[in-house]
Amino acid sequence: MEDKRDNFIESQEIFDRLRKIILKLHSFDQLLKKMIPWISQENEILLQNVKTYREEILYGEKKAEDILIDIICKDNICYLNNAKMEFIDRKSLWQMINEILLNEDYYVEYDTDQPTIFDCGANIGLAVYYFKTLYPKAKIICFEPWDKAYAILIKNIKDNGWTDVTVYPYALSNINCHERLFIPEENSLGASLTERCYEYVKDDSKIEKKIVEIRRLSEFIHESIDFLKLDIEGAEKKVLYEIESMLPKVRFIFCEYHYGNLVKDNSLADIVSLLEKNNFIYEIGKSHTYQKRTKKRPMLNVGKVASMVIWAQNSNYK
Repeated sequence: MEDKRDNFIESQEIFDRLRKIILKLHSFDQLLKKMIPWISQENEILLQNVKTYREEILYGEKKAEDILIDIICKDNICYLNNAKMEFIDRKSLWQMINEILLNEDYYVEYDTDQPTIFDCGANIGLAVYYFKTLYPKAKIICFEPWDKAYAILIKNIKDNGWTDVTVYPYALSNINCHERLFIPEENSLGASLTERCYEYVKDDSKIEKKIVEIRRLSEFIHESIDFLKLDIEGAEKKVLYEIESMLPKVRFIFCEYHYGNLVKDNSLADIVSLLEKNNFIYEIGKSHTYQKRTKKRPMLNVGKVASMVIWAQNSNYK
């Protein structure tokens, strides 16, 4: 009887290991399939070695996303289809690839081949690459206050020959001033004027502080905007209310909403009310990273740091 029980336990363990391997292989195959349109033609030889990569999944400890990053990156350069981009860290790069290239959070069909796009929170410019791939003639206005990301953004624009792209080194809010920008060491995408990073980073030495210039977005809106992307880590409500009188000029909005106990005056209800008041129809969902983190037992995350996504369209836009 004891032997049968031991055999059953051993069989169950083997089954569990096989199941995990199959899931990892499936995850890798699905990611690779979605990523192929964005992979540089120079990587064709690498793509021919898919068997080797699958063996790494079978016998190694690497995650599917880590292997995929190995395929498209060398050192701190990411080689994409028709572009090469310097990046800051792999974790942030993978998050951006998921949101921008794989999930295509910024996909919009315009009635012009020269859309005007505001990229607020541009980071290293992966969104610029995405916009320019779909609409090479797009006019893009970028805002990036963190000097390290700003320098790389400028370099990536120059190295890839993207034209009609303007970059400003400003954070955005509802007043012109100077304030501290908080940049968590292990989450460079989380740079924020709020102190929300202290809710998940307990070591102050791992948070860089920079004094940055803050400007009002309304000062830069001189024409209609086809797409307004707001990923500004907690200042969403302030910026949207500051440009309320100009919202009739905006056709589509992508807004990543950030919640936290240390984020002040950034009510999601207020943002939604503002959009409804100004004739925007919208959908709301979890951001990719937050969705992955809260997929299981989501009620346990209520009241903690959160990021949601709002896709909005001006129903009265002409």
